[in-house]
Amino acid sequence: MNYSWLIFLITIIKALFYNKKKMELKELMTKISKFNDYINKSHENRTENERLTLKTMKIWEEVWEFYNEVLGSLWFTRAGKQHSREELENECADVILSTLLVASDLWIKIDEVLEKKLNKVFDRFNLND
Repeated sequence: MNYSWLIFLITIIKALFYNKKKMELKELMTKISKFNDYINKSHENRTENERLTLKTMKIWEEVWEFYNEVLGSLWFTRAGKQHSREELENECADVILSTLLVASDLWIKIDEVLEKKLNKVFDRFNLND
């Protein structure tokens, strides 16, 4: 199995979390697009629908791993199992990045849909100033 995509993903995560300069959303989406192109090329023997399905399944895998880290951070795991803040953050980033990859494939303008959703939430709970 080719794990080069995982190494690339780890590189992006490190750039996001360990870079002193904060990444803007536009720059983040440019990197997501580049990573998505890389994944698509490495799976060029698959159809577009198959690639999208695999990426969507990856979200569920990452959510499960993040969930386990959350439980671990709350001490809801077996005795002796070690959990770290760094691993919790990495799994959170994996969920976000996997989701952004699928959003990219579906041509979702993440900045616009997040703003729209937040506005709805703020309206619903009367959080606007």
